[in-house]
Amino acid sequence: MSGIYGYALSYGAAALLLVLLTIPLLRRLAFYADFVDRPAGRKRHEEAVPPISGLAIFPIFVILLFLSGTEPSSIWIIASIGIILAVGAIDDGFSLPAWVKLIVQVGVAVLIVVPGHIRVYGFGDLFGFGDIGTSWIGIPFTIMAVVLVINAINLIDGLDGLAGGLGLIIIFWLAVCSIVAGDSRNLIVTSIFAGALIGFLSYNLRHRFREKASVFLGNSGSQAMGLTLAWLTIEPSQGGTAIIQPISVAWLLALPIYDICGQFARRVYLGRHPFDPDRHHFHHHFLYAGLSDGQATAIILALSFFAGIVGVGGLWIGIPESVLTYVWIVFLFIHIYMSMLPLRYLKLLLPLRGKSIDNIIGQLILESGAISEAQLLDALELQGKSGGKIGEILVEKGYISESNLIYFLNLQVVRNANTNIVNVNKKKDFLLGEIMLTSKMITKDQLEEGLIYQRTKGGWIGQVLLSMGYISGSDLRDCLEKQIQYRYADRAPGVDIEI
Repeated sequence: MSGIYGYALSYGAAALLLVLLTIPLLRRLAFYADFVDRPAGRKRHEEAVPPISGLAIFPIFVILLFLSGTEPSSIWIIASIGIILAVGAIDDGFSLPAWVKLIVQVGVAVLIVVPGHIRVYGFGDLFGFGDIGTSWIGIPFTIMAVVLVINAINLIDGLDGLAGGLGLIIIFWLAVCSIVAGDSRNLIVTSIFAGALIGFLSYNLRHRFREKASVFLGNSGSQAMGLTLAWLTIEPSQGGTAIIQPISVAWLLALPIYDICGQFARRVYLGRHPFDPDRHHFHHHFLYAGLSDGQATAIILALSFFAGIVGVGGLWIGIPESVLTYVWIVFLFIHIYMSMLPLRYLKLLLPLRGKSIDNIIGQLILESGAISEAQLLDALELQGKSGGKIGEILVEKGYISESNLIYFLNLQVVRNANTNIVNVNKKKDFLLGEIMLTSKMITKDQLEEGLIYQRTKGGWIGQVLLSMGYISGSDLRDCLEKQIQYRYADRAPGVDIEI
């Protein structure tokens, strides 16, 4: 086996060297052909960057597979990678409609599953009642799983080094499993892919010698990576020669899968199309809490590595598959719950930086209906990068006026001064909706429904509840009078105004 280690390392080194040499050439050609990703909309980079890395990684990966004698068992796998790489490159250049990309993703998934024979035949002892086979659902389930992984990797590719780093961590654990199982073929395959990814990360991951990425994966590279990872995790987890259990694969892919499930659930919950783009992915929560791109990437990669320890190492130390399954499902539902309202993650992460969302004036302005959640998160992200006061940032971006800011500063003083007077037990903020709730004019469900409508459609919460028929005009006037009383309450000694 020692000879195999050297053989695998030599091909991994070859992949690393070839990618290191190829990317600069493709980058120069991309600028010459104007094949670049320009900053716009939700994109975080500040200058044009070529999305050409996938066009270097995957041809080199496939060529070295054939040269090393570890080529895939079916040519359809190579064809599928080529198709999604080509269509992804077209998408990078011309922005294809989402439905076209979905059709292509399903198409390549069908190719590797049906003629390519890459499919899930069993799930192992997932729930503690014995091994579970797939029977007739094996083909459709595997097709859906492949499409899910393709999209999961594509959607989490939002920070320099994130998608490539996640891919490298997954490949690392597959290589470890190959060594433990004595599977020389998978060790060589994973070494080649790891070498190619390290070469790419040299240009994409932020480090002391590189402030920002000089190349991107692009849709071509991220989708091809998703397809390749689906292949490399499904195949060695099936049959009598399996080197890794299906539940371990689920843990290796946990963060990308959690992210896409959380996003789809939130968008559907808010009445939006599940494929609508936005800035509420897992990595965005860390940015909104004020972490830098590099810090956010490092934390997420550390979490992914820890997930590998749980999923792979957990079985080695004797944790039952069923326990790992139930824990995985619990974390999935926790993430979905947190993702329904992105401010939940902000409340969790801000204390790590010595801050609390209850002390941020932006939260008060959000609850009043003067700004949307997206506008607040946008301002918080800018604050995390550049510093400054959140109220002033909201004014500078045109989300509120200066007079509105002064009003909310005064209102914040009232909130702080009257915390004990308003509600000693729950210490809740006494905004208009809460006044109605405490006065039993509306129920908690009605208030939450009104706030959801307000976040998606806009408007003032009083008008929203009035239009929904939950309160009357006289109810609204009474509550406004109470709100004014709190606004002009005497300021308590020692109360600080924090913006």
